[in-house]
Amino acid sequence: MTLPLVLVLGCVASAISYNQRMLDPLTALIARELLVDPGLVVMLSPAFSLPYALAQPLLGPLSDSIGKAAVIRTCAIVAALATVVSYFITSYEALFVLRMVTGVAAGGVLPVSLALIADRTPQDQRQVALSRFMITIVLAQIFTSPLSAAIAQTYSWHASLLVCIVLGIFGIGLMIWQIRPNPAAVRTPFSPRRVMETYRTIAGFRRARICYAIVLVEGMMVFGFTPHVALFLEGQKLGSVTEAGYVLGGMGIGGLLYGLTVSAIVRRFSLHTMMNAGGVLIATGFLTVIAASSWPVISLAYSFIGFGFYMLHSGIQTEVTEVYPPARGAVVSLHAFFLFFGMSSGPILVGLLSGPLGYRPILALCATGLCLGVFAATTLLGRLKT
Repeated sequence: MTLPLVLVLGCVASAISYNQRMLDPLTALIARELLVDPGLVVMLSPAFSLPYALAQPLLGPLSDSIGKAAVIRTCAIVAALATVVSYFITSYEALFVLRMVTGVAAGGVLPVSLALIADRTPQDQRQVALSRFMITIVLAQIFTSPLSAAIAQTYSWHASLLVCIVLGIFGIGLMIWQIRPNPAAVRTPFSPRRVMETYRTIAGFRRARICYAIVLVEGMMVFGFTPHVALFLEGQKLGSVTEAGYVLGGMGIGGLLYGLTVSAIVRRFSLHTMMNAGGVLIATGFLTVIAASSWPVISLAYSFIGFGFYMLHSGIQTEVTEVYPPARGAVVSLHAFFLFFGMSSGPILVGLLSGPLGYRPILALCATGLCLGVFAATTLLGRLKT
């Protein structure tokens, strides 16, 4: 039996997505158990995201040279092994290092999966295929935060890693069974010189520069506040670890609703209209968080943020996959580099600014900055097509 490519890669990516976000609602709990400052535990998010980003310039060209399926499979195995070791860890320093290792390995799964789907999907079906792939990741996000929080509250934060390990093993087995390399694929030998030439070529495309700039802003603005949610709720006396899980789960619900309606939306609206609407929805969500006085309202706001994020991000992804098809792996991985560099630097900046400013002014800045960035990007991209 042959399963759809999107479904198989979605199972692998779901395990990685769970791995990435499972510690976000546990900030206060881990800090208490490991006897470290909560600000240090927040750094576990960029400890995953920054190595993820920095590995992209290597993993993308490598996937173009030795095969995308081979890179996805190898990286998924390394991520699973690092998580197994993390299960037995009781020190913050060791956990920090292992999150970095996991981040590097994860960098060879999601972006390369997007490139593989783009390779094997006709252009007129690509946005829907990529959006359906994102649904599987969204489903993981829906359950990750509340499930991880519930398990950690009942047992310990180590126990939440066990779910991630099981998901990883299942996804790896499914991929080994179902996905084979494409014998007709044209591959070029890997060399540092060729990598640099490829990136010089990509940098020469104005479309690439615009997409990379807006995805950097998107990563910083949308995900900068995410690991601070539990601390924000505790500070406002609106909840703790469990409520933070429900809030972040709201983002996944919004993303799922987008995935279920994407076919109808694509038929009715242009790509850039969708991107602009996504930016407005994200800003609306942040402004709602500012005004909210209970965690259910904040969870609802995060459903707007999730819907808007996936609407915006699927548009950027569609633009990116057509920048330079002969080196699609490198193009998409560089896209992931900028996204995850923004995701890793955002929490750090929010942490630095939250002391003097507080969280609410930061959320207002994120809402304003993202909207302005998206409108500028779609305007510039639209001019390229005229």
